Amino acid sequence: VTGTLWSGEIRKGTELELLPQGRLVRVRGLQSHGIDMEAAVAGSRVAVNVAGVEKTEVARGNALVTPGAFRPTDLIDARVSLLPDAQPLAHLTRVRMYVGSDEVFGRVALLDRPKLAPGDTAAAQIRLERATVAGGGDPFVLRLYSPMRTIGGGVVIAPHPAKRRRGRESAAAIEQAAAASPEHRLEDLLRAAGASGITSAEIVRQTGLTQTQVGTAVQALATASRLQSVRGRFYHQETADRLAEHMTRAIEEYHRAQPWRIGMSRDDLKTKVFSTGDDRFYANVLDGLGARGAIALRGGFVGRSGFQPIWSESERRTRDAIAAALAAGGASPPARESLERLSPDTKSFARAFQTLLDDGTVVEAAPGVYFHQDAIAAIKQTVISRVAAHGSITVAALRDTLKTSRKFALTVLEYFDTIKFTRRVGDTRVLVKKESP
Repeated sequence: VTGTLWSGEIRKGTELELLPQGRLVRVRGLQSHGIDMEAAVAGSRVAVNVAGVEKTEVARGNALVTPGAFRPTDLIDARVSLLPDAQPLAHLTRVRMYVGSDEVFGRVALLDRPKLAPGDTAAAQIRLERATVAGGGDPFVLRLYSPMRTIGGGVVIAPHPAKRRRGRESAAAIEQAAAASPEHRLEDLLRAAGASGITSAEIVRQTGLTQTQVGTAVQALATASRLQSVRGRFYHQETADRLAEHMTRAIEEYHRAQPWRIGMSRDDLKTKVFSTGDDRFYANVLDGLGARGAIALRGGFVGRSGFQPIWSESERRTRDAIAAALAAGGASPPARESLERLSPDTKSFARAFQTLLDDGTVVEAAPGVYFHQDAIAAIKQTVISRVAAHGSITVAALRDTLKTSRKFALTVLEYFDTIKFTRRVGDTRVLVKKESP
């Protein structure tokens, strides 16, 4: 294939994408004016020998691009200028648009006027009848559909805009984008992306900026604390600040509603403030609040930094009684029904019991089966010692060692499986990680 290298460079052996077909091809050879080359740079006339596509599949107007850097478009924001000797151009006039080496039919949607006068320039959207490849800043030529007379041209402002309503506001938005710096254009994209974020490749596709321009803009916004980067995706700092504010407000509201609990569960907080978006971004904002001391992360719960739950005297006594009973029960803990009799009323018991689960004093090993955390720790040491001596442990061996029932021995081993402390091998358990007795 032949043409002018518009930007970047091409090297032998590299992979490119043929658009609009979306086919990946490999560069087998390069020539410029009949001379073999290892690489070609922007501005060169080049002939590219490509593998991975048949000659009959390539047509004039196709583009070779960096894979993922561009995608075809059938709607373009543009600034359109008419030649001084052209006839007035009416709204939605059918035209031939020449961009790159492509010719594609479309209609010019004038946004703030019914006609464009000769010699004038206006913001417009060009609605194409099929997709073509264009980048921000690309020049184009316009000719009438019939008769085929050149009437003007323009510059692509945005290759992937939303369809705009007619009006001065839409035209002004295009003009503003045309005058904006790469940093401002990037900020607009980041704000629009919200909590979903955007990648460098997506920025290139949507703006037509080069990778170098995008990298420079990203660095400038990061230095000015206007951008966050999380595992290859970029977010506007305003989006992060808004999410952080929603988090802290939700936590405060929870403390006011349920002051007896250590905090809000992480899952409940996420459901309340983060219905859509990238989970990694949510986790990054949450961890950032914790690192700054604005909130306290306690296991699976989130609370205000320095917050202490408020318990009534009845709830405090009930907490102590439940904890003592479960600690005394060890590997044969009492049932919940027995524990309920330790409280003067159902409400006090429910609150006290929940607070023990929240802070980890009580561990629910299986639905309705509870152990004191010290009992779980002691059983872990028993398992470690038994495995060290015999290589593995069975339910029966743990039952006999702990002098408990098979039900409790089986329950606690299955719990250890779920937390990846043990792993079942046939009828035995082994340690997931080797630990000293």
